[in-house]
Amino acid sequence: IKKIFTNKYFLILVILFFVGLGTFNMVTSYIEIILIPRGYSAEDAGFIGFVMLIGGIVGCVVMSALSDKYKKRKILIIASVVITTVSLAILSFTANELLLYLFGFFLGFGILSAGPVALEYAVEVTAPVPEATSNGSLMWVGQIGGIIFILGLEGFTTPTGDYFPALILLTIFALILVVLSLFLKDIEE
Repeated sequence: IKKIFTNKYFLILVILFFVGLGTFNMVTSYIEIILIPRGYSAEDAGFIGFVMLIGGIVGCVVMSALSDKYKKRKILIIASVVITTVSLAILSFTANELLLYLFGFFLGFGILSAGPVALEYAVEVTAPVPEATSNGSLMWVGQIGGIIFILGLEGFTTPTGDYFPALILLTIFALILVVLSLFLKDIEE
C-alpha cells in the first residue's frame, strides 16, 4: 500500500476516481431534484438517469476495446475526462430535453468509460504491486468520494432549489481533472 500511495501517477488516479465516482454518484442520486426545478417530472429524471447508465455501459465497452487494441491509456483517460467536463458544463446550463438526454448519455459515457481504462493503467504504473491492491484502493477512494459528494453537496442549490451551483462546482472539479490527467505518463508496451 505504501508503494502505490507514493507513486505520483497513482495519486493522480486517486484524485480522478475520487472526483469521477463522487460526481457520478452525486448526479445519479440527485437527478430527480436536479431536474424538477427545470420543469421535469420524476419519471423524466428516471429516464435521463437510465440514459446516463446506458452511456456508461457503451463507454466502457468502446473505450476498453480501444484501450486493448491500441494500448493507449493516457489519451483515452484524457478523452473521457474531457467528455465528462463538457457534458457537466452543458447539463449545468440547459433545461432543453434533447440536450439533457444527449449530454446525460455523454456524461455517463465519459465518467464510467474512464474506469476500466484507468484501472488497467493503475496496474501498469504500480507493477509489481498486486492488481487487487491498486484497483481495490481506487474503488475504495471512489466510493468515499461518492459519499462525500452526496452528503457535501446536499442542498447546495440556488434559493429556488436548482442544483446549478453544485453542477458548476463539479464542472470545475472535472476541469481540474483534465489538467491533472495531462500529467499521466504514457506507458509503452
